[in-house]
Amino acid sequence: DDAVFRLFKDQKCRIKGEKATATSPSGTMQMGSTIHIDSDTTGLSVFSKRIIKIDSCRTSEMLLMLVSTRDIEINCTRIKQPSEPCNGSAVPGSAPVYLQRSSSWIEAERVARESLATGISATVKVVDRKENDRVVKTIITSTDVMLSNIQTIHRRLDKENGIVKVWVDGNRGIVR
Repeated sequence: DDAVFRLFKDQKCRIKGEKATATSPSGTMQMGSTIHIDSDTTGLSVFSKRIIKIDSCRTSEMLLMLVSTRDIEINCTRIKQPSEPCNGSAVPGSAPVYLQRSSSWIEAERVARESLATGISATVKVVDRKENDRVVKTIITSTDVMLSNIQTIHRRLDKENGIVKVWVDGNRGIVR
């Protein structure tokens, strides 16, 4: 059900809201975000009847399911580590490896989709404020975009740095 809903949402979704980042001489910090990804679920039940299960894999931590709206041939040859995507329109997102690793993948994918949206259309406001002889710069980035045909094209677990990475492609986005 989750795989079907995520694929449905990839067909068309709206990404709207804003996020703030503050920088000062002592570093950069995230100030919060109201960005959310919405999808009109009208037609989800009809869509779910067209879904084909391509492949699945169970690990000790999660169940992975690959679904599609059409039958696809899968090359099951194992490869040690594919190179990172060099597709110019692919947008990366990353997240720390959490105890529940599925949460890491979900967050990294969300970050990539937000970056895709702000890369297509964003309004940026910068506010400089002086506090105790230090300048604090706050950057507020707003977006409101309808995206269609988003694809997650690559995932990678970076054990050395304790993060997961996800790349999404949505070069067919519709700006609202």
